[in-house]
Amino acid sequence: MAGITGTAVETEAPKMKTEQSQPYLFVCSGNTCRSPMAAAMFNYLFGSDGRHAVSAGLIANGSPISSGAVNALVKRGVPSTPENDYLSHRSRLVTRADLANARLVIAVTGFHATQIIMKFPEYATKVSVMPEDIPDPYGGSDEEYEACLSRIEDALRRVFPPAAGAGR
Repeated sequence: MAGITGTAVETEAPKMKTEQSQPYLFVCSGNTCRSPMAAAMFNYLFGSDGRHAVSAGLIANGSPISSGAVNALVKRGVPSTPENDYLSHRSRLVTRADLANARLVIAVTGFHATQIIMKFPEYATKVSVMPEDIPDPYGGSDEEYEACLSRIEDALRRVFPPAAGAGR
């Protein structure tokens, strides 16, 4: 497969210097719902212990985070801060540099993981997938976004235990 097609905005991730600063990279389709919610929730839960997450998409086009995703994060009590500024998020395509710089790449579904590996086979060993596929709430109700965020939070808590004395 030649890769994902469609109109998209592609931006390079900043170069990471140390493994400690390497982010976890969450990837979904359009990078407006699931992956930015996953990165924001990860940063909220685990940012105090030095871990950090970013997000990207397979068919991103520069759109802002969806209002449903923002509403779900706000309702859950996840603040947008300078260290976790999801309100300024703009969707972007996943790049080779993102994968090179990432500590781990976490796809929100098995399909996304397969697409990443097909497009960037040299990074296959960095690609993981959430413990269960996270359904796309795009265009859905606030309740669907809240349910999606609950599934994301549950998956993150199962996969990433907090460091001693850190996390929420």
